Amino acid sequence: MYLLAHFAYFGRQAKEEKQETIDREIARLEEVQRGYEAEAIRHEMLGNRLQFRSTQYALAKQHWEIAEEYRMMAQKVELEIARLQKQRAQLEKTSV
Repeated sequence: MYLLAHFAYFGRQAKEEKQETIDREIARLEEVQRGYEAEAIRHEMLGNRLQFRSTQYALAKQHWEIAEEYRMMAQKVELEIARLQKQRAQLEKTSV
């Protein structure tokens, strides 16, 4: 009986450590995502300002393309966050 309780305790502890690791990774990725989104907004605003200057339209277009790249990176990070959240939810359902 003691041995069974011992394994259950360490199983719970390992599960909690895994959940904490996932939570930290989600928090880190959310920061990365916010950074990408901020860069996308910054480049889009630069492009919007430059579009009305006839000599700067090509540069405006470059900024819009860069903004789209940052949005795509943020979207990839969002998918990874969703995967980790699903993994954490499944971990919570499992009993030790």
